[in-house]
Amino acid sequence: MDRMVRLLLLLAFLLPIASGCAPHRLTEEQMLDPQECASCHARAVDEWEGSMHAYASKDPVFRALVAKGQEETDGGLGAICVTCHAPLAVQMGATDDGLNLDEVDDALQGVTCAACHMADSVDGLNNNQITLAQDGVMRGAWGDPRATDAHDSARAPHLDRGHRASSDMCGACHDVVLPNGLHLEQTYKEWSESVFATQPETQLSCGQCHMRGRDGFGSDEPGARERTLHDHSMPGMDVALNDFPRREQQRQEVQDLLDISLLAFLGARVGPGGLIFDYTLENVGSGHGFPSGAAHNRRVWVEFEAWSGDQLIYSSGLAGEEEAVLDLDDPDLWMMRDIIYGADGEEVKHAWEAVTMDKVQLSPGLTADPVDPAFVHSVTRSYQVLGTPDRVRAQVRMRPFGLDVVGPLVDGGYLEQSAVDAMPTFLLASTVKEWTAE
Repeated sequence: MDRMVRLLLLLAFLLPIASGCAPHRLTEEQMLDPQECASCHARAVDEWEGSMHAYASKDPVFRALVAKGQEETDGGLGAICVTCHAPLAVQMGATDDGLNLDEVDDALQGVTCAACHMADSVDGLNNNQITLAQDGVMRGAWGDPRATDAHDSARAPHLDRGHRASSDMCGACHDVVLPNGLHLEQTYKEWSESVFATQPETQLSCGQCHMRGRDGFGSDEPGARERTLHDHSMPGMDVALNDFPRREQQRQEVQDLLDISLLAFLGARVGPGGLIFDYTLENVGSGHGFPSGAAHNRRVWVEFEAWSGDQLIYSSGLAGEEEAVLDLDDPDLWMMRDIIYGADGEEVKHAWEAVTMDKVQLSPGLTADPVDPAFVHSVTRSYQVLGTPDRVRAQVRMRPFGLDVVGPLVDGGYLEQSAVDAMPTFLLASTVKEWTAE
C-alpha cells in the first residue's frame, strides 16, 4: 500500500511536467517572460511570437525611425514611441528612449503577454495609459478561470473581446497624441464613431476582427476546460521585414484581412472624346478608417489602366515594385493616407515634425439606417479615357510603409536595404474590377 501511495504522489508531481506546464509558482520576473507562459499556453504564445505585437520593438523600420527621431529632436522624442512598442521595457526601466533596444532582455521586447494580461486598468485612450499590476495575477476574459499553481487568475472586461472595454484596451496604444496636441493616430477614435461601436445590432470590438475566436483549450494543463479561444496572431497592415517566426503565415493573414476590407464598383459612361470610368470604393470590412494607424507612413492607392488592343492608352497609379508612388508624375493619382504638415505649413514625413494633418481615407460605416444620409459613405473617382478602349482594369494596392519613407532611412544609415527590399506591395482582391467593350 505504501508503494502505491508513493507511486500516486510521484504521478501527481510528474503530470504537470509531462504536460509542459510550470509545476511551481512563477516568480515576479518569470511572469514577465513569454517563454514562461509558453509552458502552459503553447498555442497562444506560438501565435503571438509571429505577431506584430512580438515584433513591435524589433522592427528595423521602427528602430530606424526612433534613431532618426531622437537625433533630429536632440532626444526630445523621449519615450512616446517605445512606451507602446516595448511597454514592459519602459516600465522596468530597461529603456527610456528606445535607443538601447539591442541591449534589452528579450523578455521585455515588444508587446508581451504580461503587457496585456497584467493590465489592471485602462486610464486613458491614447499613449499607453494602462496601469500594470505586478500582483501575481494574470487577467483574462473568462469569469471562471481554472486555478493553477503558476499564478492567480482573474477576469478583466478590458481583456474580453465580447466587451466594449476590450476596445478601450486596444485604443490605449492604437491612438497616439503628440505632445503638441496633434491626434496623430486615430484608429480607436475612428472605431468609436463607427457603426461597430455606436449601434448594438452591428457592434464589434477590435478583438472580434483582429483576434478571431475558436473552440479549444486555453491551457495544456490536465483537466483544462474547453473554451472560446482568441487568436493571438492579431493581423493588421504591418508585416515582418526580416527573419521572424511564422513570417509567411503572417503575410497571408494580413492579405486575408485586406481582401475583405473594401467593396469596389467600376462603371462606364460616355464623355467628351471618349469614355469616363467611375471607380467607387466603400470601406465595408474595417471597423475604422482605411488606411488607419500610422497612416502618414502607409501608401494605399488605385491602379487604373485602359487598353486598346495591345496598346496602353491611359494609366494612373502604375508604380513599379521598387518605385515610390509619390514619385509618380500623375495628376490623376488617387491615394489614401494621412498627410502631415510642419509648423510652416509644408508637408513633412515624420511624426516628430507634424503640427497639423489632413486625413484622406475611406471612412467606416457610421449608421445601419439606410434612410440616414450618413449611410452612404462610398467614394468615387472618375477617369476620362480618350480614344476607344476595349478593356479597363482598376484595383487597389497597399504598402505598409511608403518607399519614400524607408528609402531615406537607408540613405541616412539608419536602415539596411534588405528591409526596404522586403517591403510588400499588397493587392486587395475585392477591389479588382475589369470592364470590356463586349
